[in-house]
Order: sequence, then structure tokens, then C-alpha cells
Amino acid sequence: MRLTFVHSTYTGMLLILATMHLVKIIFAATLLAQAGALVLWDAAPAAAQAGCLSQSAQRQAVRSGQAVRPGQIGRKLGGKVLRLNLCEGSGGLTWRVTVLQGDGRVVDREVDARSGQPIR
Repeated sequence: MRLTFVHSTYTGMLLILATMHLVKIIFAATLLAQAGALVLWDAAPAAAQAGCLSQSAQRQAVRSGQAVRPGQIGRKLGGKVLRLNLCEGSGGLTWRVTVLQGDGRVVDREVDARSGQPIR
């Protein structure tokens, strides 16, 4: 398509500018979509962990001595802690922990919050 009202030397520049503008729009839309996906992904585990305490309640439980510190849990389980939630159960507070073990397996464990000992 040839733009007849624009001199031919400027037609190429207009196409370049239009393309650059389109790339900016696509880039911004991609960033927004990724940010939205991160928010949804981050909120999903909290919703799925029914009976678990909020982060502020978890901090208060640790401060008051109702639960051992999260760092102690990782050392006792011998792996890298991927997810950690303090939850209320029938037997009291427990840490629900997702751990990456040394052999590459990812396992879910439950730990007594007061003693720090694995339950299962």
C-alpha cells in the first residue's frame, strides 16, 4: 500500500515508527499478562491451604513460642524448603512443608509446630 499524501521518503519512516509503537504495545500487554498470572499463581496456594494462618498470625505464633522458627524446619528435614505454611489441625498447630530433597524429589511433609519433629 502506498500512501499518496506522504512523500515516499517519509513512508518508510512512518512504517518503522508504527512498527515500533506496535512492539511497545505488545510488550506492555505481555508484561501485564505476566503480572496478572503471578498474582493469581501466588494467591492460589493460600486459598488451597484451608485452615492455615496468615503470615502475620504465623509470625505471632513463632514469637509467642507456639511454633518453632521456619529455619529450624528446613534443617530438620534436610532439604530446601519450597513452601511453608502454619496450619491449625485437630492436634494443634502444624507446619505444612514442601521440600526439595537432595535427590531432586519434591515431597510434602507435616511437622509438629511446637517441637519441630516430622509427623509424616
